[in-house]
Amino acid sequence: MALDQSISLTFDNMNQDIIKSFFRLLDDYLIGDLNTMIYKVLDMPIGGLSYPSVHTILCGMELLGIVLSKGKKDEHAFGYFWDNYFVKDNSQYNDKRLQKIFRYTIRNGTAHFFLVKFGIQLTKRNKGNLTKTQNDELNIDIKSFYLDFQKTYQRIKNESLNKKNQQLQNSFIEGYRILLNELQATKQDVNQYIQNIPEFPTLNVNLQSISSGASGVNYNQKTEIIARKTTTSGTKLQEFIK
Repeated sequence: MALDQSISLTFDNMNQDIIKSFFRLLDDYLIGDLNTMIYKVLDMPIGGLSYPSVHTILCGMELLGIVLSKGKKDEHAFGYFWDNYFVKDNSQYNDKRLQKIFRYTIRNGTAHFFLVKFGIQLTKRNKGNLTKTQNDELNIDIKSFYLDFQKTYQRIKNESLNKKNQQLQNSFIEGYRILLNELQATKQDVNQYIQNIPEFPTLNVNLQSISSGASGVNYNQKTEIIARKTTTSGTKLQEFIK
C-alpha cells in the first residue's frame, strides 16, 4: 500500500473513532436523559418534566446543527438542523412559522424563564401533536416530537458513521472541532476557581454523583485514537497521543 493511501486510511479510521465517541456521548446523556424524562415519568399536570423534556430536544437540535453546519451558532445552528435534516424526515414541520415557534416561543421561553411563552400547550401522550386546543393554543405532544427527532437523529448517526460518506465525515469533524472550542472556552475560569477549594472525596462514588460534563480532545496534537472514558468528573473524550 502506498504511503499516501496508508496515511489517508489512518485519518479515516481516526475520524470514525471521533464520530463514534461523539454519538456514544449523545446516546448516553442526551438520548438517555430524554428516555428517562419522556418514558419513565408519567404524563402528569404537575411534575411531568414537560418543560425540561422539550428544552432538551431543542438543545439537541442546536447541538447537532453546530456540528453539521461546521460552526453556525444559536438560531442559525438550530435553523440549519431544522431545514436541512429535521423537516426532510418530518414534513409536518415544514413551515417557517412553526420553526419560529419552536425556536423563539418554546426554546427561548424555557431557556430564559423556564416557562414556555403564551400560546403553547405541552402534552406527553403520543397523540394530538400540532393541533389546536379548545383554548386556542397550539398543542405540542412531546412524545410525538421526540419520536420525530429520534428518526432524524438515527439517520444522521448512521450516515455519519458510514465510511462511504467521506464528505459528510470531514464536515462533521470540522464542526466537531468548533464545538469543542466552545465547550473549552471557559475552562480557565473553572481552573482558577478550584485552585483553593476543598477536594470532593471520590472514593465509593455512586452513579448519582457523576456529573454530565463533557471535555474534548486537543486537535493541536497528533491524535491516533479517540476513546471514551467515564469518570467521576463526567464523560470525557480522552486522547491517546503517540
